[in-house]
Amino acid sequence: MPETPQEELDFAGHWFGRMAAGSMDALRKLAENWRPDLVVGGSMSFAAALIATELGVPYVRQAWDTGDAWRTDPAASEELQPELRELGLDKLPDPDLFIDICPSSLRPADAPPAQMMRLPGADQRRAGACALRGERRPAAARRSGGRPGAPRGATHRQPSQQPTECREGEPVMSESGPIRVVMAKPEAGGEKGSAAPPTLVGAFREAGIEAVQAGEDQSPAGLVATVVREGADAVCISSLLGEHEQLFGGVLDLLAERGAGRVTVFGGGIVPTADIAVLKERGVAQIFSSGTPPWAVAEWVRDHVGQSSGV
Repeated sequence: MPETPQEELDFAGHWFGRMAAGSMDALRKLAENWRPDLVVGGSMSFAAALIATELGVPYVRQAWDTGDAWRTDPAASEELQPELRELGLDKLPDPDLFIDICPSSLRPADAPPAQMMRLPGADQRRAGACALRGERRPAAARRSGGRPGAPRGATHRQPSQQPTECREGEPVMSESGPIRVVMAKPEAGGEKGSAAPPTLVGAFREAGIEAVQAGEDQSPAGLVATVVREGADAVCISSLLGEHEQLFGGVLDLLAERGAGRVTVFGGGIVPTADIAVLKERGVAQIFSSGTPPWAVAEWVRDHVGQSSGV
């Protein structure tokens, strides 16, 4: 039995690798009768990677817990050498999309690129009248814990061009889900930040808007990285330290460089009236005064974000 953490990872990789090899015949038979458009597999459902490669369809890997599952890949690749050689590979293929559930701020530095999972909760109520009816969802061969997802390279969010009419409390929907806003409250220099005001976050959730707290790095580069990683429609910056020109301007410039210029940038705090005009000329959509009620900000987001915004 394994005695060290590394031995446990190797043991799991070999064990789940052998299970994957034993699953291939059944998966091939399934694919003969129902060919998938993509294959989704859980953290150690290594058969998903094999069958997707064999069929030539995208492969999505979905984490089923907060462990570093990819660290089992070397041992699994060793176990699956016969199967991999048949595919012309020497190791397990990387997924086209990795969906993780570990918070971005807690992911290890060597973690592979990932899209954070969207978990149903109080801010993702049943869409009701405002649900957008798009194209047919692609079929997906689902393995342990799998969920369908979009292949890498696909646009994460394609906002609807139709007016959205929602009842109070229902999520304001772009085509792929509720409006998502990264919330930032940078401290001096933006190298660190604190949580956005709970009253504003609560107002967003009541309005059916997903509020995503920015991570520890709330510099312009850090905020833009979070926006792109989270597929956000907007970023809300609370500036209280007189650094609004550097913060807002830096975020706008970096969004443009990343090809995410459609993301709506707005915020508030202590910003002189003369500077508000300058910021709006630069592309900031709205600056709210410190006395603006949270519900009014949420109402503005419902009215102005999501129809032409997003990464």
